[in-house]
Amino acid sequence: MNITYDPDADAAYISIADNIVEEHVHHTVEVPFSPNDENSYVNVDFSQNGNVLGIEILDASSHLDPHVIASAQPIHN
Repeated sequence: MNITYDPDADAAYISIADNIVEEHVHHTVEVPFSPNDENSYVNVDFSQNGNVLGIEILDASSHLDPHVIASAQPIHN
C-alpha cells in the first residue's frame, strides 16, 4: 500500500494494488462520506475483476490527519 499527495489539487491517493496505471482501472465509483458536506466524497477505483485498486480522497487536508499527508509521497502535475 502506498499513499501519494498532490498539494496543488489537495488530493490524496491510497494505492491498494501495486503499480497501478490508468489502463488497469475498469471503473470508478464516487462514494459520499460526510452527511454534513455534500461535496465530501472519495473515488474508489476498481479493476475489471472487481478488485479495489485505490482510493482517491479529494479535499484531503480537511479529511486526513496532517501526519498522514506529511508522510505521503508528494506528486506534482
